[in-house]
Amino acid sequence: EEPGSNNAQTQLDNEFNEFNRKSARAKFYYGSTASIGQFVLGLDHGQQRYTNNQQGFRDVDQHKATGTFFYRMAPKTRLLLEASVAKNDYVAVTQFTAPTTDDHLYLAGVEWEATAITSGTLKVGYQKKDFADARLIDIDGLSYFLDMAWQPNTYTTITIGAKRTTEESAEQDIGGFITTGYSLGLQHALSERTQFNANYTQDKSDFTSTQERTDKRKNITVGIARSLRTWLDISLNYRHLARSSNVEIYAFSSNAVELSLSSKFD
Repeated sequence: EEPGSNNAQTQLDNEFNEFNRKSARAKFYYGSTASIGQFVLGLDHGQQRYTNNQQGFRDVDQHKATGTFFYRMAPKTRLLLEASVAKNDYVAVTQFTAPTTDDHLYLAGVEWEATAITSGTLKVGYQKKDFADARLIDIDGLSYFLDMAWQPNTYTTITIGAKRTTEESAEQDIGGFITTGYSLGLQHALSERTQFNANYTQDKSDFTSTQERTDKRKNITVGIARSLRTWLDISLNYRHLARSSNVEIYAFSSNAVELSLSSKFD
């Protein structure tokens, strides 16, 4: 678990948090993407068990069901209605960890494909997180998701994203929090086999505990990807992550160089 990726402070850890995770996913479709109407049911199950740094209070079983109905209003545009219910069952119940957390999400939106050189999905609705422990504060309010790609020419793609969602806390005295985030990405082909990539994300997390705490996080990544063979790609990235907070012990920054090799076989 990468430091700075959650809401916990990093000053007390001498090593990365480690965990084992098992997950399963199934999707059922009634109708096709070309139909006037289509219904999709998704089922997710996950188990996460931490193995060091006294993180056992975060061991959790997760269950989620999502139903989405799509209505085609134009050849390349579909309206959607989506509802999801999720339950987080914590294995170890501590003083500040609820035995269960229930999440409800109701969204309406639109999905479009390659219309005016853009494609994407926009969903807006209502979210609610309920805690079984009455000492923890329930969360509800606006939720939205945007995932859009703009291709001004054949060799450049710009991606735009936004979200407002609830998250589970990695600290024992905080049940959960709301994160609002935005992202901007660029993929530009320098040649037939070489691509430049850049991505910027920022988010803000507001906590409903007595800390009156707000965290802001910024992540910048730039890199080059090259196809060495039809089956082998290599990429080199530089990444900077910075988290600021009105509670000083949660401030964090890191710099990383990432080298990746990937292969595909047909």
